[in-house]
Amino acid sequence: MVYSMRIAGVYETTNEQGIPVVEGSNIPAQQSTAVVGEDGSTSTVVVHFYSTAGSDGLNTAPTTAPGSPNASAVPVSGNGATTAVAGVTSGSPSGTNNGAANTQSAVTQSGAASSSPATVSAYEADYYNTPYDDLVALGFLGRVKAYDWHLELIGLGLIGVLVLLFLFGSQQNQSTVNTWIKGVRPVLDENFYQVGVKEDQLLIKDTPQTFTTYASGRVNISGLLINFGLVSRQNYFMYIFESIASNFFESIKPQEDIVEVKIKPFPNEKINNFIFGIVNKNDMGATRNDNYYLSLTKTTESASLPQEFVFMSESTELNERLFTEELKEVLNKSGKILKYLAISDLPSVRPVSEDEFKSSPHLILKLSLKTDKQSLETSKNLIDQLIKLTDTINKFQLKHDSLKKINGVRTNEVNKIKKAIEEQKAEDLKEQKLEEERENRRNLAKLSPEEQDKLEKKQREKRERRARNRQKQRM
Repeated sequence: MVYSMRIAGVYETTNEQGIPVVEGSNIPAQQSTAVVGEDGSTSTVVVHFYSTAGSDGLNTAPTTAPGSPNASAVPVSGNGATTAVAGVTSGSPSGTNNGAANTQSAVTQSGAASSSPATVSAYEADYYNTPYDDLVALGFLGRVKAYDWHLELIGLGLIGVLVLLFLFGSQQNQSTVNTWIKGVRPVLDENFYQVGVKEDQLLIKDTPQTFTTYASGRVNISGLLINFGLVSRQNYFMYIFESIASNFFESIKPQEDIVEVKIKPFPNEKINNFIFGIVNKNDMGATRNDNYYLSLTKTTESASLPQEFVFMSESTELNERLFTEELKEVLNKSGKILKYLAISDLPSVRPVSEDEFKSSPHLILKLSLKTDKQSLETSKNLIDQLIKLTDTINKFQLKHDSLKKINGVRTNEVNKIKKAIEEQKAEDLKEQKLEEERENRRNLAKLSPEEQDKLEKKQREKRERRARNRQKQRM
């Protein structure tokens, strides 16, 4: 039976005859030793000397000094079988059992030479154990070939996978938007002179998940803007994380493909200021929170509406006069894609000044971006109804009582803004006075006792004069 073992701590070189030997000696780099077991059987131990570089590429301290290696294989009694144990000794060349305690080798019973777990790759051994001068002599290409690039190649592979995922996700979003635009393009071409941001450019890609397009050239409409917000398919890790986290945290919303169509009419003094909306019940709370103007409306359910929707408007007159049979027919098929349809003269974000409160009328349609045939047909019809509503509000006039009530709501909102601004100014003035008092106290602490008395006397006289003046005014 043949046992194979490898011993660390020495370096292999060749002698004058070209035979591999242990560096600094004339001991062959591979030796065979016959070992007789307790049962009389004979086994052969083949010893291979190798360098001290470990599997992690770091040099370890040699077990024996170069030039004086020794290996001994001794029989160990057990269950009748003979086991060869390799040891590296640092003592006499007789190779006694004392070296077994410092064993850094592995003995296998495979019948052929095998590597120990500590064996390093040939590239690592060649590179890290080669003297600096020899590395320089190898040249650039030689060093590249000698170095072990496994980790670098794994890293490049991971980067390549991420890049491919990014490109694939970006292309998927682009394809989704193109399919949706193609589906609704007929109604845009029918109503507008130009569709696209330029004559030769239909879309603007703001980011891999946001796109914009534009249409212009129609009576009563200054412009139609379409904004797309899609799932971050270019970043699958974030998409998966947010999808999971949204089930546990209300603050994290699940991602969804959304398209928002906004129409801005031409300035017209005849257009009344009002808020009218048809909102999907499933998104009613989020829609009200996201749009300041809807917080000023009253929610009303109606038998004329499909059961998935409610009115959010400032007057029941708006519900009766703006909601048509044609719009109702489209809404019957819109339960899965329509988030809300709204007409407003106020901004979506809560204003903090009178200038921000002023806003021109605009119409908004928010949809789930779906590209199946039925959803595309429904989206096209909803855009058509939004365009027709633009024509309607240019001729539409509210009754005096409704208009008075709506204007009263706006007056109250303006007064709230003014009050908030005044309260903020008062708070700032109070803070300024406190800072001035703190500064006066710091300056007073720097004065001498005589100067402090003079300053306090002046302040006391000033307060007394103010008190006398107030008394005179009362008289």
